[in-house]
Amino acid sequence: LIEAAADLKQRKIDVDLWIAGPPHEPAYLDQLNRLADRQGVAARTHFLGMVRGDAKWALYRAADVFVLPTQQENFGLVLVAAMGSGLPVLTTTGVTQDWTDAYPIALALQPGLADADLRRRVGTAGREYVRRWLDPESVVDQYVAAYTNTQSGA
Repeated sequence: LIEAAADLKQRKIDVDLWIAGPPHEPAYLDQLNRLADRQGVAARTHFLGMVRGDAKWALYRAADVFVLPTQQENFGLVLVAAMGSGLPVLTTTGVTQDWTDAYPIALALQPGLADADLRRRVGTAGREYVRRWLDPESVVDQYVAAYTNTQSGA
């Protein structure tokens, strides 16, 4: 993501990265800070550590897009929270996808960063998807269907 921000900067698209998550080893955080510095995006890259509660929801409200390029978690609850908050999200399609090249991330982000209406439409569609998917009646129906299929030998 840091390298993608640098790629976008070369395209004259400046982004602020607000990277939240559990604290890592100090050496890893130092490595990421050095990478941001080498890439020329250190001034716009902020490592927040673990963010919870009201601060987390405030970050969702302030963001333009939520990005989770990961090889460890292909659909974490953080994506559901971001989508439910009306944010467009960008993530991998599976944990085996190679996201070590920043270019695809930058390329995928560019249209949404340049078009607020597109971000609004995608964010609204994601929020509606989460609302329908996690609607209490829908969740009950999903459990009944799963239980019924298990009992029928499917």
